[in-house]
Order: sequence, then structure tokens, then C-alpha cells
Amino acid sequence: MLSPLMDFHKMKIVSNENTSLDLEKINLSRPLEVNELVVVSHCIAYEKGFWEDADDAEKDEKRYNNMLGNKLMLITSEISECQDAIRSGEPSDKVVEELADAVIRICDLVGYLGLDLETALIKKTEKNKTRPRKHGKKF
Repeated sequence: MLSPLMDFHKMKIVSNENTSLDLEKINLSRPLEVNELVVVSHCIAYEKGFWEDADDAEKDEKRYNNMLGNKLMLITSEISECQDAIRSGEPSDKVVEELADAVIRICDLVGYLGLDLETALIKKTEKNKTRPRKHGKKF
């Protein structure tokens, strides 16, 4: 499993094997491992300016929490756009594009926070396998 670290100043992906890949050279036509997608998504978002206020926000707890809240709302907005696409009868490629946007935004946030999404997904899936039907709820 890849445990990527990011060199923000050079915008490269660095793996445990000390090899680096320039973002422009990443082959996105092949399936990516979850943590690779996290790093790629965050690198692209960082490069496109979505984290330009992060350094200032990290200096103040209230601003930091607001920044994280805003990132979570961007994820929510992608889910809302997916619902709108379904309600409007959009083709499935539009629906899956909106779901992909949500996953990319989640991966971006996970990348910023430096979390291991792949391991968390495996653990949560194993836990869900043992839970009761509808997790014990009515719906």
C-alpha cells in the first residue's frame, strides 16, 4: 500500500521508495489506489488555489474550523448537485460526474488533513459487515 507524502513546494508526489512523480506525468488512465487518489486530488486542489488561505487559517482556531466547515460544505454541495441531476433526469454520466466531484473533494480534504483514507475504508467496511440490517434502524 502506498503511503504518500507531499512536497508542496515542488508539487510532487513522493512515495516511501523515494521516487517522485510530477503531477503532469501521472497516468490517470489507470486505476489509482485510494491513497494515490487522495494525494493527486489534494495536489491538484492546492495547485489550483483551493488552499491558498490555509496557512493563515491554521494560525487561528476559529478560522481553521470555519475553513474545514467550508470544505465539508463543498462536499455537501456536490452531493446536492448529484441529487439535482437525478431529479432533473440527467443522464447517468452527469450523475456519476457529480459523485466523482464529491469523492475528489473528500480526497482533497483527507489529503490536507494527512489521513489514511484507504485504511479507514477497509476498517469501516469490515465493521459494516458485522452490523445488523440497516444498522439497527428503521430506514
